Amino acid sequence: EVLSSILKSPSCCLKELNLSKNDLQDSGVKLLSEGLQSPDCKLETLGCQLSTGSCEVLSSVLKSPSCLKVLILNNNDLQDSGVKLLSEGLQSPDCKLETLGLERCNLSSGSCEVLSSVLKSPSCLKELNLGDNDLQDSGVKLLSEGLQSPDCKLETLRLWGCKLSTRSCEVLSSILRSPSCLKELDLGHNDLQDSGVKLLSEGLQSPDCKLETLKLWSCRLSSGSCEVLSSVLKSPSCLKKLDLSCNDLQDSGVKLLSGGLQSPDCKLETLCTSEASISGSIVGDEGTTLGSKHSTHTSFFSQQHVQGNTVLEGHKGSGSELFVDSFKSSLGPVAEALDVVMNIINTIHVLVDGTPPADGALPSGCNLVSQFIFIRHSSGYSNGVNVRGVQSVEYISFLYTLSADLEEAVQ
Repeated sequence: EVLSSILKSPSCCLKELNLSKNDLQDSGVKLLSEGLQSPDCKLETLGCQLSTGSCEVLSSVLKSPSCLKVLILNNNDLQDSGVKLLSEGLQSPDCKLETLGLERCNLSSGSCEVLSSVLKSPSCLKELNLGDNDLQDSGVKLLSEGLQSPDCKLETLRLWGCKLSTRSCEVLSSILRSPSCLKELDLGHNDLQDSGVKLLSEGLQSPDCKLETLKLWSCRLSSGSCEVLSSVLKSPSCLKKLDLSCNDLQDSGVKLLSGGLQSPDCKLETLCTSEASISGSIVGDEGTTLGSKHSTHTSFFSQQHVQGNTVLEGHKGSGSELFVDSFKSSLGPVAEALDVVMNIINTIHVLVDGTPPADGALPSGCNLVSQFIFIRHSSGYSNGVNVRGVQSVEYISFLYTLSADLEEAVQ
């Protein structure tokens, strides 16, 4: 009620409000909505905890002439019924929303049908996060109808951990071949395999494809995918960032990729290959194996020594201290920024082969708790490991997002 009054005030300049991890309940969201619908409200970004019942209230806010551009509803049990209610506001001509976060909201393919209708409407939506929902191939098929609409303005689509298979790649390839606006696609932690990448490549090589970022981490890929992706890099594609982390690429895969990386048509700026079964010998001191023509960056969390990055190897017991030291030094100028981030978030915990770091091994002032799980095994990340009820793979995407954000901040 107090916040609602503040938002109604003409003197309030508040543009971002994060109320996540608070028990607002539907009644609290209802009170807040009065301020959000005020003509004096300048709020552009809102993050909050709510239930399906609150979606109806938020839908009303979206229908009003509000300034809201970013709405983050991650980690809420909205279900398909909640998305259905939200869609009414999203399709309103007054809705200015550009970013919608629905990660881990217990959604199924039913939500995809609803969101497809939203994308077909003249909405302003540019970024949609559906990560870690049970959408399956049937959901992507339904979503594709909206993505191929001439009215669709979506530029970023996150479908990581949505239980997709090779079948979804055929649908997505068709989308990439259409005159869509899609620039970033996250398909991490889906069982796509080499056959899926082969299908995707047909869309990636299309002259209509505008995709600049493709994330295929933990997709059960082998060196076979590298051969296909090398052909993509040789074509006049727009690809600037490619994440192949947590796949069994091996040295042979990197050698196949190098052909594409050295092509005069290759525009790739960032290649992430951490935990990809690559040996240190595959990359020379000057990065000649990958081709020195391009200033291709590597992930902070790469196993190999590239452009000054320290080798990151996790071992049991005392190795934890070595891991954390390497982790810090590999970040170079962003180590201090990471300290700040960890202090603010206060929800990061590093495990190496299931062993927590010894006392004194972590950066000073960091209070780490078991929320963010980073587990390294000889065969890569173990998706089946469960620590305090948290699946490790759920937090891998956060690792890459954090590293990318910090890298951009420094650059």
